[in-house]
Amino acid sequence: MGRKRGGRAGCLGSLLGLVVLGLAASSLIAAIFAPWGFFLGGRFHPVPGWRGWAVLHSAAAGGDYRLYIRMTPAPSPAPHAASGLRGDAFLCTPRGERFNLTLSGGMPRSLPLDTVGQPVRLHLFNRNGLKAYGTDRRPKFDLTGVWGDGTLTMTDGGGLATAFRRDGTLRPPLRPNEAHGEEVATARFEPASLFVFNPACPASAGGR
Repeated sequence: MGRKRGGRAGCLGSLLGLVVLGLAASSLIAAIFAPWGFFLGGRFHPVPGWRGWAVLHSAAAGGDYRLYIRMTPAPSPAPHAASGLRGDAFLCTPRGERFNLTLSGGMPRSLPLDTVGQPVRLHLFNRNGLKAYGTDRRPKFDLTGVWGDGTLTMTDGGGLATAFRRDGTLRPPLRPNEAHGEEVATARFEPASLFVFNPACPASAGGR
């Protein structure tokens, strides 16, 4: 029995060591190629990247949508060096349904360490849909905005109203020449804890 406990402890220690080494390696790469990653939102944080949540309201899409995002620098080759972002997101609908999303994005080249006032664009799509439906990435939408002091203010360009019906259910794929949603949702993302790994949907997407 003692050997088994020791074996488990050894495995856990090895896994923890690999995690620490992975974080150290990613931080070193970010420090070299994307030092702005430590200052997203205008404040220093020891882990490169940023996490935040917001509630986006769209009457045309059924009400309040709670969106949690997390992103890290994704340096890309020239001419787009030092501008990429990647990560994931979790979208809770007014009906309590959750969608796991893939996040990609970008910002201007040659960013200063202080990103306050810098524009950012994010693209989100359903990562589970790729496994279940092949090329069906619904819901998918873009967010555009600007960094504030510890916050991120963004608009969806009518993306939620295009992706969801008025009752909060997912729309079918748009047909050729079909109009996109016109109601634009705006939200301010507030910083979220580094230790939230798999956020759950509240009873109401608008609740905290």
